Amino acid sequence: MKNVVLAYAGDHPSHKLATLASLGRKIAELKGCTFLEAALPAAFGTMADCYYVPLETIALEDGTGDRAAFNCHDLFGGIVPNAFMATKVISHPLVADAAHAPANWQHGLGAQLEKIVLEGFSVFTTKDLIRAAEDLLARGRIRVKSALADGGRGQTVIADRMALYGFLDLLEPASLAGGYVVEEDMEEATTYSVGQVILDDVCISYFGTQKMTTNNHNQPAYGGTRFCAVRGGWSALTGWLKDAAATRIVLAGKLYDDLAHDVLKLVASRKNYDVLVGTDSRGKRKIGVLEQSWRLGGASSAELLALEAFKEKPSLAAVEAASYEVFGRTEPATRADLVCFAGEDPQEGPMTKYARLEARYHV
Repeated sequence: MKNVVLAYAGDHPSHKLATLASLGRKIAELKGCTFLEAALPAAFGTMADCYYVPLETIALEDGTGDRAAFNCHDLFGGIVPNAFMATKVISHPLVADAAHAPANWQHGLGAQLEKIVLEGFSVFTTKDLIRAAEDLLARGRIRVKSALADGGRGQTVIADRMALYGFLDLLEPASLAGGYVVEEDMEEATTYSVGQVILDDVCISYFGTQKMTTNNHNQPAYGGTRFCAVRGGWSALTGWLKDAAATRIVLAGKLYDDLAHDVLKLVASRKNYDVLVGTDSRGKRKIGVLEQSWRLGGASSAELLALEAFKEKPSLAAVEAASYEVFGRTEPATRADLVCFAGEDPQEGPMTKYARLEARYHV
């Protein structure tokens, strides 16, 4: 067993660094070991006795070593060969075989994911963005998203060619190097969370819903996740769920997960998939995996409460847990079981991030 939990950080907003430290301490408590805060990124992989808690998915191309040297018990999060593999762009194919793409692009993955994602393309140049957008606009509104955006930010809905070229006038061409996703826009949509977390000898899998809110800048923002978690893998979760629609959503996330392991050679202890259910421009209801998260995420505070509950009570069959992100000057709810941040962030303003264990179900 690793005897130190190490927070592996970088250049991030203060509320994210505070959350990293808070959850790192909680993981250390669950593992029964000490906590070392604020390690330099270069430290990853250099201390064999450390369990790492990074804010980002680890990319081996950044000089962290050989994939074979790490397994899911070395960190809370995931490891991929290349940095782009941890972003939204892997969910869609290129707009053409000859379109620009990063080195080591997996050309066959988009076709394998086609049945469980929305119609769309991943682009890395202005020319390819225009081609992808015009193709999809022929069938309805589109949504353009930066590969690195999170929390509902960095997205633009475009209804016609005039709006497309207005968007391009404001877009910095250099930003396209990191990739953009161009996909169909959905109406009457709900975003679900499908996830799996392993910590020592406890594995949980969960299904829940995400909540959006409005931040201090009057912009849409992630507001939290509420889920039901069971002990065990994907089959344990589908066995617990009684709703056929929920099962289909979980199976979409599972297929994405399977392909990530097989094609990208993912190593991960924390996996979360955003799955949207909505209506397309032709009135058809669809299920589509929007993106993956193989790192500390918005639901991780609730995930740790669920892991703690299963660790303490072997008789538990399932739990309900929820994470909350509230903007403005407020206090955590009186029933908060874990407070990650409560204060003033220089960029986001006043905000509070906490989690609660909402219910327990015994065998």
